[in-house]
Amino acid sequence: MAKKNIKEIPKQSKIITPAIDFFETLGNKCQWISLALLIIMAVIVFKDFIFFEKIFLYKDIGSDSLNGYYPYLVHNVHYFEKYGFPSWSFQAGMGQNIFTSALGDPIDFLLYQFGVDTARRLLGYKIAIEVILAGFVFYHYLRSIKMGQFVGIVGSLMYAFSGFMIVCSCWFAFSAEVLTMPFILLGFEKLYKKNQFWLLALPIIYISFSRPFVLATLAIFLFFYISLRVLQQDEFRLKSYLLLLGKTALVALVGVLMAAPWLLEHLQVMLDSPRGSGSNSMAATLKAFPMFSLVDKLQLGTAVCRTFASDMIGSGIDFKGYQNILEAPLFYCGIPALLLIPQIFFGSTKKQKIVYASFLAVWMIPIIFPYFRYAFNFFTGDYYRSFSFYVGLVFTLVALMALDKIIKTRKINIIGLCVSAVILFIIFFYPYFETEDVRVARISNFVVIAILVYTILLAFIPKLNKAVQFSFLGFFALELIYLSSISINNRDILTTEEVSQKIGYNDYSIEAINFIKKQDQGFFRIDKRYASTPAMHASLNDGMAQDYNGTSSYNSFNQKYYIQYLKTIGIINVNDEAATRWSDGLKSRVIPEGLNSVKYVLTKSPLDLQTLALYDSMAKFGDVTVLKHKYALPIGFAYHTIFSLTDFEKCSQPQKDFMSLRAAVVADSNMNEVKSLMKLNISDTLAIQFLTLDKIKDLTDDLSQNSFQIKSFKPTLINGSINMSSPGIVYFSIPYDNDWTIKDEKNRLYNKMLLTNGMTGIYLDAGNHNLELSFASRNLALGKKISIAGFILFALLIFLTVKFGKKEES
Repeated sequence: MAKKNIKEIPKQSKIITPAIDFFETLGNKCQWISLALLIIMAVIVFKDFIFFEKIFLYKDIGSDSLNGYYPYLVHNVHYFEKYGFPSWSFQAGMGQNIFTSALGDPIDFLLYQFGVDTARRLLGYKIAIEVILAGFVFYHYLRSIKMGQFVGIVGSLMYAFSGFMIVCSCWFAFSAEVLTMPFILLGFEKLYKKNQFWLLALPIIYISFSRPFVLATLAIFLFFYISLRVLQQDEFRLKSYLLLLGKTALVALVGVLMAAPWLLEHLQVMLDSPRGSGSNSMAATLKAFPMFSLVDKLQLGTAVCRTFASDMIGSGIDFKGYQNILEAPLFYCGIPALLLIPQIFFGSTKKQKIVYASFLAVWMIPIIFPYFRYAFNFFTGDYYRSFSFYVGLVFTLVALMALDKIIKTRKINIIGLCVSAVILFIIFFYPYFETEDVRVARISNFVVIAILVYTILLAFIPKLNKAVQFSFLGFFALELIYLSSISINNRDILTTEEVSQKIGYNDYSIEAINFIKKQDQGFFRIDKRYASTPAMHASLNDGMAQDYNGTSSYNSFNQKYYIQYLKTIGIINVNDEAATRWSDGLKSRVIPEGLNSVKYVLTKSPLDLQTLALYDSMAKFGDVTVLKHKYALPIGFAYHTIFSLTDFEKCSQPQKDFMSLRAAVVADSNMNEVKSLMKLNISDTLAIQFLTLDKIKDLTDDLSQNSFQIKSFKPTLINGSINMSSPGIVYFSIPYDNDWTIKDEKNRLYNKMLLTNGMTGIYLDAGNHNLELSFASRNLALGKKISIAGFILFALLIFLTVKFGKKEES
C-alpha cells in the first residue's frame, strides 16, 4: 500500500507583532507637534516679555543689552528717520562709520520701522520667535538626514532651548548665530543629497550681515561636520569627498559675494579698529600660552557644571564660575544628551567608532588644552562664546544620532546606560571648587532626579511604547522649560514700569538735552559726568541712547584714529587693551573738550569754584545741571603754527594741553608740506607755568578768529566756509578716516593730514574758502559690483538645481 503524502502540520507558534512607532504613523504631522511644543514652551519661558511686564534688557552681567545693543537700536531708529540707512555717525564716540551696526541682526531692520518705544517692547518677541524658528528648522534638518519623527521632535526642542541660545540671547548677536545654523545644515544636506545648490547660500548671506567673523569658525565646523557625514557612509571616496568640499565652498562663496557691501564694510571697520589693526590685539599673549598646558580646575569645573545645567553655579551676577555667564563654557543641551552620547559607540562598527570618537575629540581637546581654543578663536580673546555653541551642537548631534539608532534598531545597551549614569554622578559631584560647593541646590537636586528618570525611560525607549515616548518627551519639555525659565527670568531685568519713570535712559538728561538743542542749532558735543544706564555697569553709549553727540564709546571695534588720538593726548594708556573698547572719551579734560567742540557738560555733582571758573551754569532739570564750556571751539578752526608729533609725545599731560592750544600737532612725515608755517620746539613747552585761565581764553580766542562756519549739516555731508587771515592748518574735530573727502566749490580735492595723531586737518592759503566735507564708503561701490556678480552666480545655482537636482522626497 502506497504511503500517503501527508503534509506535516506545524505546531502553533507564538506570533510576534513588530512594535509600531506611534510618531512614525503620524508622518509629517509631527512637524506641527514640534512647532506647537516650541510655541507653548516659548510662551511659558518668555511670558513676562510677551505680556509686556518686562523688557528684554538686562541690568546685571548682561548689561551689554542695555549699554551696547539698546543704544544702537535707538540710534539706528533715529538715523533711519532723519537720514536713511546709517553711515557715519557723530554719536558713536567722536565719530565712526556705523553702517554695519544697522544689521547686527537683520531682524532688527523690521523693528526699526516701529519706532523706539514699540521696538523696545518687542525685543522679547524677537528672541522668542528666533527660538521657535531655530527649533522648527532644526527639526526639518534632522528629517533631511533621515532621523525619525520622534527624534526630530526631541531634537527641535533640544536645539532651540540649548544653553547657548537661552543664556546668550540677551547679547542678541549670538541668537542670530544660533538661528542661522539649522538653515546652513539643512542647506548643506540639500546640496549633499539632492544637488540643490541654492539653499545653502541664503543663510551665508544672513551670517555675513550679522556675524562675519563667524564665517571663519563656521568654516572650521563645517569641515569637520562634512567629514563626519561622508565617513558615516559605507564607502569613502576621496574624489567625491573633495568634490563635496569644493561645491560647499563655492556655494558659500556665492552667499558671501551677495553680501559683499556689508561684509567689506565689516572687514574695514574691524581693520580700522585698534583690535583689528593689531595695535591692541591679545594675539601675542595668547600665542605665547603653552600649547599643551592643561585647563585649570575652576575652568574645568565650570565646563562640567554648565554641561548639566546653564545656571548650575549661579545666574547673572550670582554666577560663581570662570569669568562670566557669557565668556564661560556653556555646553548644556539637555540632560538626556549626556546619557545618549556613549550609546553611539555600542553596536557600531570599528570604523564608525573611530569616526565618532574623532569627531568628539576635535571639540573636546580645546576644552582640556586652552591653547587650541585660543587658536579656534584666532587668538582674539580668552573666552568661549561661539566655541560653546559648537560644542553644544556637537553634543546635540551625536546624542540624537544615538537616539535615532536606538529607536531604529530597538536596542539599547542597558549596562552601558547604567554605567553612563554612574559616571555622570561621579563627574557631577567631583569637588572642582576649592572653598565651597557653589552648585545651586534646587538645580542640583533636579539634575540628580532627571538623570535617574531618563535612565529608566531610555531603558524602555526601544520598546516603542507610546506611553514611554510621551513620558520622555513630556519630562524633557518640563526640564527645558524649568531650566530655561531660570536662565531667562532669574536675573535683574528692566521692567515696563521702570521705562516710564525718570530713571535710567529716561532720566532728566532728556529734558536737559532738549533744552540745549532749542538754545543751540549748530554742531556741538555734550559730555556727561555720569552715566544714565540702569545697568550695573556704567554706559559709554549714552549719546546714542539719548540722541546727542558725545565723546565716549563702548564698541568692540572703536574707530582706530579716535582711540589713537585719546592715547596721544594721554587719556588712554597705550598698553590698556580694554580701554580701546570701553573708551571714556575726553574724560573731563577741559582743554581737549574745548578743542573738540564739547560745548556743554551735564553733571549731577554740586558745583564748586573750579567748575564755575571753567563752565557757565545754564539751567537745572531735576538732579541734572546744564553747564556751558567757556572755551569751546567750533568743529573746525585754524592754526598758524605747528608742532611735531615726536616732540608732542615727549610732553607731560599739562604740556600737551598747553601746546594743543598753541599749535597744530603734525606728523613728522607731513612737516615738509607745511614748512612755511612757524614751527614751535620742545623748548616752547616750558612756558606751561603761564597757562592761566586768562591765557586759555586768549589762546582760544585766537583760534576762533579763523573758524569754520557751518551752512548745512548732515552726518555724512557738511557744507561751510572759513576765512583764513593767513596760511594755516584747519583742524576738524573729526577722527581721521580715508572715506572723508574735503573739496572746495570748484571741486578741488584737498589732501587730508593727520593732526594730533588722530584728527583730520588740511592746509589752506589765505582767503575765503567754501568747503564741502563728505563721507562715502570706499567699499560700498565695489561691494555693490561684487554683489551683482554674486546674484548672477546665485541664479546659476538655481539653474543647476533645476537641471541636476534630485526630486525631493515627501
